[in-house]
Amino acid sequence: MNPVKTITWLSAALLFFTFSCQNKDKVIPRDEIVPVLVDIHLLDGAIQRSKYSSEINPPDTIGVYDYVLKEHGYTREQLDSSMNYYTRRPRTFERIYQEVVARLNRMETRVKEEKEQERKERMERRRKKEKAAPPDQRQIPEGLKKESIKPVVG
Repeated sequence: MNPVKTITWLSAALLFFTFSCQNKDKVIPRDEIVPVLVDIHLLDGAIQRSKYSSEINPPDTIGVYDYVLKEHGYTREQLDSSMNYYTRRPRTFERIYQEVVARLNRMETRVKEEKEQERKERMERRRKKEKAAPPDQRQIPEGLKKESIKPVVG
């Protein structure tokens, strides 16, 4: 092979690997980007569901993510590089988002179960309270009280 071609190919390969390694350093690892994306989606949901959402309306949504990124030890540049990197690898990106959605679904299920448990506990406390109250203080529906029942004259 021609020495000039060899040097050209080696230089091109060296440049490619140099730049790809530099970008790879900016990429958030797959196992670490999942919790970042979960928190970002939770923040998005909180903003959209907030009764103050019309007042919060941030001009640049990514600016709101800075808090989440800081909590995870990353920068906006790293998130941008990571999203660029992973969107070029659709199978990996799909697996990442499958895990994000699975975690969000588990969180939602846990919250629903906790709310249902709290509801059951409230009802049980109410039943115990009514049972423990003296008969004259128990709540009797208005239509069933003796004075409200009128005899049927026929």
